[in-house]
Amino acid sequence: MNVDVRVDERTLREIYLAAFEDVVKKAQPWTIMCSYNRINGKYSCENSWLLNQVLRKEWGYEGIVMTDWGAMNRRCESLEAGLDLEMPSSSGVTDKEIVEAVKSGALQETLLDDTVDRLLRWIDKGGKPTGFYDKGAHDALSEKLETECAHGHCGTVVENNHYVGLYLCHFFNEKVLAFRQIQMLSVEAF
Repeated sequence: MNVDVRVDERTLREIYLAAFEDVVKKAQPWTIMCSYNRINGKYSCENSWLLNQVLRKEWGYEGIVMTDWGAMNRRCESLEAGLDLEMPSSSGVTDKEIVEAVKSGALQETLLDDTVDRLLRWIDKGGKPTGFYDKGAHDALSEKLETECAHGHCGTVVENNHYVGLYLCHFFNEKVLAFRQIQMLSVEAF
């Protein structure tokens, strides 16, 4: 990927990350997905400032971070930066790199332990049913949202240059609880 977004920290925080911060702090999604691009010269999945400092320490994120499909560049550097899961599997290629890095001392085993702990908590959550899934109802809601958004009934609400929330559409107020139960979030800013 050749995209390298150059942006100062204030702009990044106030414009691009504000919406994600709100979601992470309030909803604590189970997963967040890194994008392909670089941010200020670092691939998002190798960006420790973004994943460890901002996402985990400042925002208190407890879930896992995974790559977008094929977005992995350097697995060991990504682990150090806070990435947990590479998608799709490298068929063991990067697993061998991790083993060698731990053996040589280039990668701390405690860092790997933390990653494994997060993955095991995520797996454990997925094994417990959290609600009823009605495919027909969810499909109907998705189609209705798509139609409303296509007609301009959706948007982001900003007041005094601060992100306030996401305005969807008039009927959506009845469906907010169903929407909040979605446990996965794909974030292109990460």
